[in-house]
Amino acid sequence: MNTMISRIRFYFDYESPNAYLAWTQLPKLANRYGFSVDPVPILYAALLDAHGQLGPGEQPTKGRWMTKNMLRKALLWSYPVSVDGEGLGFCSPVFPS
Repeated sequence: MNTMISRIRFYFDYESPNAYLAWTQLPKLANRYGFSVDPVPILYAALLDAHGQLGPGEQPTKGRWMTKNMLRKALLWSYPVSVDGEGLGFCSPVFPS
C-alpha cells in the first residue's frame, strides 16, 4: 500500500527573516499541491549553541550574503523590508500561532 503523507512540517524561528520569507510563500504552495502545513516553532540559536556553531549572521561574509539574498527575495515577492544598523527587518511579520 502506497500512502503519501500530505503534510509539511515547517520548523521556524520567530527571529529568522528567512523563516518569515518562507512563511509568506509556503501556505500558498502547499495548498496548490494539496498539502497542509504543520508549523513548529524552534529556537535556532539553541540548536546552534548545542552543536558549537555560530549563526550565519555572526560570520561577516555569510551575514552580508544573507542580507543581500533576503533583500532579493523580499523584492521578488513584493514584501516590504527595511535595513538599518541593527540588520534586516520586515514590516508586519505574521507567523503562525
